[in-house]
Amino acid sequence: MPFEACDVDIFVLTYNRSTLLPATLRSLLAQSARGASITVLDNASQDDTQQTVEAFAPEGVTYARASSNLGWAGNLARAQQQARRPWTMVFHDDDLLHPDYLRHALDAINTLPGVGMVVSAMSFETAPGETDWPATEPRSLLCPGASTLAMLCYAGSPIHFGSALYRTDIFKTLRWESDRFGKIADRPFLLAACGTLACQVFLSPLVRYRIHDQQDSTSSDSGPFAPQLAALHHCYRSYLGENPLHSTGRCFLRHNYRCIADEFGRLGRADRARFPTLATYLTFLQKAGACSRFSLVSGKLMYRWQCLGRGLSGLFHGLARCSRRWRRQS
Repeated sequence: MPFEACDVDIFVLTYNRSTLLPATLRSLLAQSARGASITVLDNASQDDTQQTVEAFAPEGVTYARASSNLGWAGNLARAQQQARRPWTMVFHDDDLLHPDYLRHALDAINTLPGVGMVVSAMSFETAPGETDWPATEPRSLLCPGASTLAMLCYAGSPIHFGSALYRTDIFKTLRWESDRFGKIADRPFLLAACGTLACQVFLSPLVRYRIHDQQDSTSSDSGPFAPQLAALHHCYRSYLGENPLHSTGRCFLRHNYRCIADEFGRLGRADRARFPTLATYLTFLQKAGACSRFSLVSGKLMYRWQCLGRGLSGLFHGLARCSRRWRRQS
């Protein structure tokens, strides 16, 4: 029997987002594949979240309030405990989902062997519209295992955590490692969920990620801190390796130094005081297993080669423009 939308549990984890939540719920209710269970897990909000959600009760949305604020990990654990259907999604309370997302995801699950998770890329928008979604079939990629998904994530593909549709038996075994990764535990969670099973990735953005002032991700005061960043690089290194003969190893070598150099400029004040120079930060990361001398040297050489290539390309384009102007004037 093929899986249908009635085989899907969707949990929306929320805290004090009553002004943003209605648009999210409307996008979930507008799915062309109908029948999914939608439950809002309220983490003891202090605004009018309860009244906001209860207005959607006639459309089948269930409301469940925690007695106290359990944090993200605690509220996620509630979703793991309450999931009953074969497939589970944990969606963000401030983003919008393409109306055909569930249909595309179920098609992938029913036609591709061994798929244990489906995820999508996202677009970043300050005022995402609820309509005018692309009607074309999304571009997609089948990742045969976690290492291929790790390649996409480490290379910077904007994978949306909330879009993940998990096989529920796997979802219930996962642990949100906030003690190790802090607020960047989403990528390790997805990689652990993928494991040795296949993962279908929609490269076309089927989620509109809302950028707003209430996001914790916009503040460096709550991290990620240097030990958490080191743990994340170490996680990617464990999935990708450093073998230049393998595509996964080449991905790590290509991006390791550049990712570290980029994040160094975004470190919070406490970490910048602890690591005043990039060299001191690299030494710390190397001791933490986030990189090696080989990956740093390889990455630096590749980065400089890319900069040289861009510089030469810019030079040639500039000469071509000058040549065209000179020919028009003569």
